[in-house]
Amino acid sequence: MTPNELIAQTRLLETSEIPKYLVDTFAFNPTEPLGETSNDLNVDFRIAVVEELLSDFSKKDLALIRQLYKQELACERLIWRHDNIYQLSYYLFELGQLEDCFLIYEAKYQIRHMDIAMMMDREMLTVGQDIDEVISFVSQKFKDNSQLEQKYEGLLTELEDLKYNPDSDPEDYKKFIKGYYFGHETQLSPKVNEKNSQAFINHVSPTIERKKPWWKFWN
Repeated sequence: MTPNELIAQTRLLETSEIPKYLVDTFAFNPTEPLGETSNDLNVDFRIAVVEELLSDFSKKDLALIRQLYKQELACERLIWRHDNIYQLSYYLFELGQLEDCFLIYEAKYQIRHMDIAMMMDREMLTVGQDIDEVISFVSQKFKDNSQLEQKYEGLLTELEDLKYNPDSDPEDYKKFIKGYYFGHETQLSPKVNEKNSQAFINHVSPTIERKKPWWKFWN
């Protein structure tokens, strides 16, 4: 199966659940013995799928993007590879579904891998929405589900801190992160709070012709 074929088949589904036979084509598949020295047999295919989505992704791809994200998290937990986490986070940011703030929080704050924790921008938590709207959404979810609140303990604290101590202007950040993937007509950097600025903003120089992403340490 090619990346295009996988994407096409998932877009035809009438449910948000992707069948196992399709998930198995890109699922985290570690070699034995399990541990940090394992290799993921499907990582190259996941990379190809994520790259194929870049030029054409929309809400009809949400089920696939979320499942890809979960497989990346599984990969990161066991063998500390995160080839696609940032790019998938960008897709979720652009698609703007509030519930995806939980996935992004898990990647940045709960995996406890320094590379992701330091490099992933906090603005991703907003999934491109107004910070107050995200805070209100999460607060209501926690009121309705105490187990969810326990699972994502700390999320509201991070959102509140982002509200009162932003790393950059929200609109500037949207332009900046989109420009990283698609290029800037005029290269601009967001207005950054120097104290809280992320390493990504300090070190990435977006170009019209996108090169290998800075966070991809392999291949």
